[in-house]
Amino acid sequence: MAWLSHGTRIVLRRHALVLLLIASMALIHTLQYGVSLEFQTRFMAVPADVVEAWQLLRSGEADLASLWPFATLVTYAFLHAGLDHLAGNMLLFWVFGALIHQLLGWRWLLLIVGVTAAGAGITHTVMNPESLGTLLGFSGVVYGVMGAYLGLSVRWQLPDPHVWPIARPVPPIRLVILAAAYVAIDYFAIFGGTLGETAYGAHVGGFTCGLFLTSFITPRPAQALAKR
Repeated sequence: MAWLSHGTRIVLRRHALVLLLIASMALIHTLQYGVSLEFQTRFMAVPADVVEAWQLLRSGEADLASLWPFATLVTYAFLHAGLDHLAGNMLLFWVFGALIHQLLGWRWLLLIVGVTAAGAGITHTVMNPESLGTLLGFSGVVYGVMGAYLGLSVRWQLPDPHVWPIARPVPPIRLVILAAAYVAIDYFAIFGGTLGETAYGAHVGGFTCGLFLTSFITPRPAQALAKR
């Protein structure tokens, strides 16, 4: 890596996990072009299938195969409908995911990714229990890391974030406003009845899970100060 600039090496070292997740997502999306839609659908969350699996589990009639829909409540997040879908999610994940990684470390970032993916899928299922439509995309997790950053900023006095390639540190309040604006759009869509094909419920579910984790569970970031 001697041929890389010093700044690039720092970025790679500090945010290796975020970059690995983004690269993995890009690789998975590339592989999607080589497999059938039927095969891809096996990894997408279908609310009606999840509800059926839950009913079988409650009745004691479930077997290993019938529990697979529960796994799709996480696997759906790693599939995307197109390059624009992937690029939009990865751009926001880079900014907020890198900040969570920097503030809390890789273990908490992985936990937040897993919990918010599942939380987003479950919320979408609860809101659409009879739907046979498929859920896919990382946006629930993106909203999760935005909610997580909001929780940290409310709970602690955070340092000004500086995420490459942003030229200078940005006051945390600006990113908080951005996160709040994104989720406000989803709330307006849900209560206004203009859902369309966008999984607004998944966005809200992911955001809420991330906000809860950092508001009540995660430790204080090493760089943060307690608010007075």
